[in-house]
Amino acid sequence: RYYWVAGGTSALTGKPGTMQCRMINTLALYAFEYLGNSMRLVITPLTDRCYRTLMGAIHLNLGGAPEGPAGTGKTETTKDLGKAIAIQCVVTNCSDGLDYLAMGKFFKGLASSGAWACFDEFNRIQLEVLSVIAQQVLCIQIAKAQKAVTFMFEGTLLSLNPTCCPFITMNPAVMAVLRAAGNLKRSEGHLKEDTLVLRSIIDVNLPKFLSPDVPLFNGITSDLFPGIIVEPPDRTDMLEAIHHVCSQMGLQAVPNFIEKVIQIYEMMIVRHGFMVVGMPFSGKSSSWKVLADVLDTLHKKFPNDVRYKYTSVVVSVINPKSVTMGQLYGQFDDVSHEWTDGVLAINYRNLATSPTPDRKWLLFDGPVDAVWIENMNTVLDDNRKLCLMSGEIIAMSPVMSMMFEPMDLLVASPATVSRCGMIYMEPEQLGWQPLVDSWLDLTTIPPKDPTERKLHLTDDQRATVRTLTTWLVEPCLCFVRKELIELTTTVDANLIQSLLHIFEAEMLN
Repeated sequence: RYYWVAGGTSALTGKPGTMQCRMINTLALYAFEYLGNSMRLVITPLTDRCYRTLMGAIHLNLGGAPEGPAGTGKTETTKDLGKAIAIQCVVTNCSDGLDYLAMGKFFKGLASSGAWACFDEFNRIQLEVLSVIAQQVLCIQIAKAQKAVTFMFEGTLLSLNPTCCPFITMNPAVMAVLRAAGNLKRSEGHLKEDTLVLRSIIDVNLPKFLSPDVPLFNGITSDLFPGIIVEPPDRTDMLEAIHHVCSQMGLQAVPNFIEKVIQIYEMMIVRHGFMVVGMPFSGKSSSWKVLADVLDTLHKKFPNDVRYKYTSVVVSVINPKSVTMGQLYGQFDDVSHEWTDGVLAINYRNLATSPTPDRKWLLFDGPVDAVWIENMNTVLDDNRKLCLMSGEIIAMSPVMSMMFEPMDLLVASPATVSRCGMIYMEPEQLGWQPLVDSWLDLTTIPPKDPTERKLHLTDDQRATVRTLTTWLVEPCLCFVRKELIELTTTVDANLIQSLLHIFEAEMLN
């Protein structure tokens, strides 16, 4: 609403006769900028909520950061609010070639003219430039908070128009970091904000990197956050449960595998859709199976835990490439035109409508290509709804997660990848030794039935096998990789598994 302050003085400008724009308990000055006879946006509950949030930010001398997929109206909503307050809103499309000098000139004009600036695709700016831009924005915000008439900006004395305000628009990848930081702020409010932001950046981005990229990432974060030491969160209970579950399942709790299990858990908290990517025998299926058992174990051990809220897990696994599109999503009968639900629709509805507080995972084990996954973009973005051709729209429940288990992302579209969190599993990091250790552990258990064909080794025999594998396997793998040409590409774990099967068969014979 608009209010004309006729007599007295304005609280913001000290001048009589000003126009104020108010929404709830926020206030902004009407700028009297003629913007032409332009079209306005249709007011919906979403745009109204966005206006309230942005007006609250303006009232607190802060900027705004609308987030969402491409084409959803982030920039247009910001521009339309500027039209409502009669302030010119300048839209700038950011690129990786934008440096801090160009941004400094932009901010100088912004502060002097009192206009708004909307920086589109803000996440494309290079990391080295972002830290300087943050300092520039902070300088303007401090001057506005102090109600200064003039202020010093990068060595230049500027007159300050208090209506200036920066806005940025982001894609969901950046929003995941902010959401993770918000979760940490609520759970560990005693920590400093820069520490929380750094921890959220590490939690969201580290799982997707290859091992050679991790030192580079650590170097960048140490440059951007100098002197900040991030203490790892207390995962004592979870680590104990992981070791216990691994021993029960006959798996080896090696450090890399434990780290990936925890990364999947942390990604599940931040995002409702994520991908566990890796070659066969890299531990993809074992990691989520271990995590499901770990959460079930911790739920039984801490049923009333408030901080982490451990709950049991219900998993539905689908192979999307084993059925047709009609069998996956559903289809109309050609004759009767009756709708028949597909495998995905049935499982998704069952999990979404389940009244239990357990976590529900809908897992897709197979390649993610645009043929079938494009229909799930509305599920993976903030809409969180599955739209079927029958007209039915099924909303995802808060405890649901969509998990994908592909070998690679060669046929995945950028629209899908940008909507999902990533955890990359490297077979090289897991190594072949855990496979041998797990196989040797199985040979310690004698057969229950004398007629059962099961290999049982004594302690001396197991020690001999362990010595032989340590001596022979690594040189043989090196020879295969360097000297031979494979018709079908394999990973080391494939060859080790075949070796163990052949060895077991020969020993039984």
